[in-house]
Amino acid sequence: MVCIISTFSTLLFLGFGAFLGARWIFKTARNNRVNISSTIYNANNLPEATYQKVKVRVNRKNFNLSLGITMLGKPDTVI
Repeated sequence: MVCIISTFSTLLFLGFGAFLGARWIFKTARNNRVNISSTIYNANNLPEATYQKVKVRVNRKNFNLSLGITMLGKPDTVI
């Protein structure tokens, strides 16, 4: 009988601890939902943002090169 009571009381304490832990996790997630959703959005958007930055850098480099050639004339022309 004593073994059954100690087993149930142990399960009761473990269940109560699990309940408090789940409540704390839910409360923390609810209070920080803006930060969590922003982090998830940024992590999901990272490949596209990286691609856009690389694309802009490449286009800017080509633009400056073509602008210099246009302003200076042909590369083989001596000024």
